[in-house]
Amino acid sequence: MWNQTHLMVLILLVVLKSHAVKSQEPCTRSPGFTDPNIAGAVYESSVFQFDPNSPLYRTDTTIEGINGGTDVNSGVTLTIARTQATPSSVNLNDLIELVTETVSGSPFGRRTYIRLKKEIDRDGTSFTAVDDLDTIEFEISCVSLKSPTETKYFLVQLKIRDINDNPPIFVNAPYTASVDESAPVGTTVYSGISATDLDAGSNKEIEFAIVAGDGSINDGSTRFLLPITSRGEIVVRQPLDFESVQSYTLTISATDKASNPADRRQATTTITISVNDVDDLGPKFVYTGCVEVDNVCFNPIYSTSVTSGSTGSTLVFNPVPLNSGNPNAVVNIVAEDRDTLNAPINCVIQQTLPTGYQIRFQVTTQQVSGSANQYQAIVTQTSPLDRSQVPELELFIEARETLTNRYSNRATIKMTIAAANNNNPVLTVDLNDNSPVFEAPRYTDTIVEGDYTTSNQVLLDVKATDDDSGAFGDIAYTIQSVSNNGASKFTIRPSSQQGQASISCVGTVAEGEIYVIMVQATDQGQPIAERRSTSVPVEVTVTPLGTRPPVIDAAALAISVSEAVPIASSLWTVPARDPEGLPLTFTITAGNVNSDFIINSTTGELRTARRLNREGTPQYTLNIQVQDQSGLTAQTTLTIIVQDVNDNNPVFIPTSYTFSVSEGRTNEPVGTVTATDLDTGANALVNYQISPYSSTDSANLFFITSTGAITTATALDYEVKQRHVILVLGTDGGFSSRTGTATVTINVQDVQDVIPLFTETNIERSIPERQPTGTSVAQVLAIDQDTVDSITYKFSTGDFSVFNINSISGVITNNQLLQYETKSRYVFTVTTAEGESSSALSATATVTINIQDINNYPPVIQAVPSNLQFLENIPVGTELLSSITVTDADAPNTANSRITFRITSVTSSATVQNPNLLQWFYINPDNGKITLARSFQEDPGVTSYNIVVNVQDGGVPPLSDSSRVTMAVIRNTAPFFPAPKTTTVTIPNTRNSGSEVTTYTATDNDGRPEFNQVTYSMVTDATASSLFRLEPTSGRIFLISSLTADDAPRYLLTITATDNGGLSDTGTVTVNVMNRSLNDSKCSTNLNSPRFLAPVYFVNIKEGDYSLNDKQLIQVSATDNDDGYDGYILFDVQSVSNNGNAKFKLEQDRLNTNANIICSGTLNRGETYVIMVRASDQALQMDRRRSSSVPVEVRVVP
Repeated sequence: MWNQTHLMVLILLVVLKSHAVKSQEPCTRSPGFTDPNIAGAVYESSVFQFDPNSPLYRTDTTIEGINGGTDVNSGVTLTIARTQATPSSVNLNDLIELVTETVSGSPFGRRTYIRLKKEIDRDGTSFTAVDDLDTIEFEISCVSLKSPTETKYFLVQLKIRDINDNPPIFVNAPYTASVDESAPVGTTVYSGISATDLDAGSNKEIEFAIVAGDGSINDGSTRFLLPITSRGEIVVRQPLDFESVQSYTLTISATDKASNPADRRQATTTITISVNDVDDLGPKFVYTGCVEVDNVCFNPIYSTSVTSGSTGSTLVFNPVPLNSGNPNAVVNIVAEDRDTLNAPINCVIQQTLPTGYQIRFQVTTQQVSGSANQYQAIVTQTSPLDRSQVPELELFIEARETLTNRYSNRATIKMTIAAANNNNPVLTVDLNDNSPVFEAPRYTDTIVEGDYTTSNQVLLDVKATDDDSGAFGDIAYTIQSVSNNGASKFTIRPSSQQGQASISCVGTVAEGEIYVIMVQATDQGQPIAERRSTSVPVEVTVTPLGTRPPVIDAAALAISVSEAVPIASSLWTVPARDPEGLPLTFTITAGNVNSDFIINSTTGELRTARRLNREGTPQYTLNIQVQDQSGLTAQTTLTIIVQDVNDNNPVFIPTSYTFSVSEGRTNEPVGTVTATDLDTGANALVNYQISPYSSTDSANLFFITSTGAITTATALDYEVKQRHVILVLGTDGGFSSRTGTATVTINVQDVQDVIPLFTETNIERSIPERQPTGTSVAQVLAIDQDTVDSITYKFSTGDFSVFNINSISGVITNNQLLQYETKSRYVFTVTTAEGESSSALSATATVTINIQDINNYPPVIQAVPSNLQFLENIPVGTELLSSITVTDADAPNTANSRITFRITSVTSSATVQNPNLLQWFYINPDNGKITLARSFQEDPGVTSYNIVVNVQDGGVPPLSDSSRVTMAVIRNTAPFFPAPKTTTVTIPNTRNSGSEVTTYTATDNDGRPEFNQVTYSMVTDATASSLFRLEPTSGRIFLISSLTADDAPRYLLTITATDNGGLSDTGTVTVNVMNRSLNDSKCSTNLNSPRFLAPVYFVNIKEGDYSLNDKQLIQVSATDNDDGYDGYILFDVQSVSNNGNAKFKLEQDRLNTNANIICSGTLNRGETYVIMVRASDQALQMDRRRSSSVPVEVRVVP
């Protein structure tokens, strides 16, 4: 019988044996490596670069022992094998090999390296990372000569590092774009330039640039700019002019950002930018023999003659000067657009001299046949003229474009009134000599099958015309015949549209039937026997239900609504019907600005949802869709014109005018004052009058027209008074009228024979701000038709105080620095000393100078928080910094003040910097918000990060500022049991139930309560679990049942200490029971629980649906030091958090020590799952089986 002394000696021998090992055993990782997974790296290469002896293509296994060695203490056999995660395209035996090299400091003097046998290409064929060969996973098994029956397995993650062996490739190149010639500097022309690169990291990052051109006229390298190199965005750099250059070509380069500039690769492409013509030039009159300046007729004049007392004639014109070769040559008044837009032109008689005769003429404008851009003004006399009252008359005809800008030009018609020609009139009588003529040779329509007896269906209208007059031209419509016995099924009656007739179906028709209705049009002349008629066929096809879409009366409709209409007012109902009688659904699909309107989806009634404001939105264009139950639709466009209420005063701009007029002339034009009223209609119609409170004797000397044109009411005398001041009133036409005022100073000038006239009366130029004083900004040019030129240029009215004008050359320069932020636009008029008192059309020129903004001020980053701290286990996507405040003194809402944020560099507290730290943080480029892009736990050991944030404006050139943001990371350290992580306690088999056996606790050095709360758990076999209980918060172990129920001499309790950050440590408590024999046949030999190689596993997976194609996530491994079935391990999934049980499964490999976790469901971004995996041995005695569990945390990332 064994006594207590024998038992203690045996236990001591077992313990000593378990610790009697060398400090470094074969088939173990090198000192400092505890992870069973091996991480190594080699570089990709081409066949020309590859050198098997280069250190770039090998990596240390850190597995100790000499591969192929014969010494029993150091010899090992290493074998490479595939795993389920090994890429199918990789032949391991063909690609890599194991070589043994001498390693200083290695316990055995030599160690095994993984080496490439040939070149390898990391980059896939697509520009995504899906087919990149970033990592090759495989397995190395190790068998030592010292323990030949034991095989250890190491999982190898071999990273393939990128080299810059691919140039950027442009997407969808070459490029084309277009831009209006009026686009201001800084306008984005094209933003779709894009390039990709098959490489990774900085080798994949691309910068764009414009390559210097050849300096030709179409070279756009100096006209356009690429302000931000990371974006493929082209902006206007210098003003454009379609009339000078219609297109530019730029060469764009894309260069990757390899860390070594010498290794960078580049690609180029072209972008062709077409300059679009805009309406920036007015029309011009054209006829042979006119005086041309810059290809434009200067001061065009026509002559004509009419007969006194006559009317209704179309005027015939001769050119001035006359054609010397053909003095009787006749010309038409023709105007054309100087732009290529071919804007339509409308001509009117603006005024006459003497005044008041324009109402006696009518102008009709028509496009010249065969011409795309020329329009002819046909002038007809509508009222007679009396030669005794006006022997000569001047008409000023205006040609104005009908586009938005409505530029105009004027010409003069000099008319002579000739003596009357008295002839008797001739009476003409009409005869019925024309038959009606239908607008179409045949008509066709469709109708849906059905019974229309009680609800007649209108099909279509027919129309015929008759060139005769009176009853001979009146038309009546009848149905002559209907095929297919359909005479009773159709009727015809007059339409709501004059001169037309509507055909309706009044019977039952079936699918597939075709009816031909012969419609007759007969005039109503007398006698009846002489009436004329014409017939036309109308073919009607019957279609099945569900084939005809809804019908809206017109594709475009318009209504007018007062801006004072109350909210919820009914405005209009969509005039829609369904040919098949199906219910309709109405929706507004576009144009509902601010959601100002709502539409009843069933009735189509449109109502106001908000109060209207004409000054804010004068007009709406709503796209309305009607849909029937079969899904067929119709659309219409409704234009809503918001009518005004009188809430604005007329405003004169400027409020004071200065005009000059020659002495001695009655009805002499003085000048025109203009008041504008923001209202519309009568509320905006301004009527002008001269106030009786004007200066003494001045009010009665002048007359003002309804258009604001001031003329002399009597001849002025320069010698009596040289200046008159009048007060002009502008009163609108509202019910409660409003009035504005302007002061008009009229200088009386001596008469001059000929005054200079400007060749261009509207000049607009643009210059960058802050140009040096004396910079030329514009030049005006006038022509004096006198024999001796006498031209002295001077300013007239407007904002000209910051400019000087050369009185001789007409060159205008700035006399101070011009600042965009102070004033961006100057408008003034220029005249001549000789012509400033003249009212001639071209005696003054209006000059507009636009000041272009330049990038004056850099952005400035305000102070950022300095105490940013975060726990290491915060989830990806956590907001680290809500925003960064940046100020820019440039003009708001311009490219110069538009800020873009980016992170330029990230460094950490680590001694060896992670080259991929930029991947850990994401910054919103618009507001500077910083969020966590990768978990801090993927960068272990780092306690702080320094993030350099750069802000850059969109100016030309761009200006920037940088600031450093420091973030501290609070790390979690695992709790630990004191070495050697095991303790033994001996108790008698008579120990009372409920008594404390021992206390076994771990230490956690974390200072944060989120990480330093430790709980304990115990893993053992079923028998021991029925005998012992572990208190989870204190680590105290209690006996909970009598030991007499079991004969085992020893119990092994595995204790796990886990902190609330998820880290843990494991220790063992051996409980020896006195007076028990180890040789007792009832004693189990299953003394060890399976042990996972890691306390916790982490894995990231991209969001997606893996239900059709399973995705392997990770492999977990466990070992059991028992033999036989006691050491045979089976794995299973205990639980999955977040209701994820159906999304994951487990597959055990043939080695029984590894298990693969497979995803087979749908995962969404931001989700986290914790999978509890259990490893159980297979002891033959069920109650002796042992198991252990490990958490696997799965994070779903974008």
